[in-house]
Amino acid sequence: MGRLTSQKGVDILTGAISELLSRGEEAQFLILGQGQKAIEDSLI
Repeated sequence: MGRLTSQKGVDILTGAISELLSRGEEAQFLILGQGQKAIEDSLI
């Protein structure tokens, strides 16, 4: 995916994570690299 910026579609990622978790799916996400602090905080 690259940097965590709004241009990269992070909103789609956060929506997908939310959907998986609401279905009770077991998932792990590893996000590495640099990006906008506000976006990083929204993923926690």
